[in-house]
Amino acid sequence: MLKLLKTEWFAWTHYPLRFDRKNQLVHVHRTDGSVFSVPWNKIFFTTGLNHNKGTTNDYYISGHVLAKDNITVKDTFCLPASCNNLEELKSHWEFIRRYMEEGPEKLIQQVGFCLPIANKKESYSFTFFYLMTLYKGAPYIIIPFLVPLAFIFSIPRYIGILTSRRPIWPESIQKLCYIDKDDPYVLDEYKNPKNLWRDFL
Repeated sequence: MLKLLKTEWFAWTHYPLRFDRKNQLVHVHRTDGSVFSVPWNKIFFTTGLNHNKGTTNDYYISGHVLAKDNITVKDTFCLPASCNNLEELKSHWEFIRRYMEEGPEKLIQQVGFCLPIANKKESYSFTFFYLMTLYKGAPYIIIPFLVPLAFIFSIPRYIGILTSRRPIWPESIQKLCYIDKDDPYVLDEYKNPKNLWRDFL
């Protein structure tokens, strides 16, 4: 319970990463609220296997910031995705790599929607929607039985959101990541499908 309070409640609503393609930097929000930036080509990425998630044993991707000896790890962060299928997780990595090294031109169509949390906390309606998307692909006949489960799980999740602070990037990073008004590849929540339930369930 204490671990839950420390990591999920009275903490941060999320721990964002910012892939700054123009400056070839990755900006990272630590769990203690501090922020650091590191050059893209100085990060050592690797996969790992989490054995602490019951029967799923999900794979994840970590980025390590190394010291000058290229051995000592100075800092570590994880990409916000995990999966029990390693090949599927590699596709997530390839999306990020291509964005940073090749640009957004051939990737923009792969983004189905953007999380509505850029300038505000997650609403309860989105919390419930997100939990229901975890059951995507389930037979329609069992959906009525999954709704109560999603409701139960939504309560502690939303308590965490209400009791936690929303991370805000420092002004220095905001200036580095300035987006041109005529950028043709801008994607945000305002371009999401009008009916998320219809498109994602």
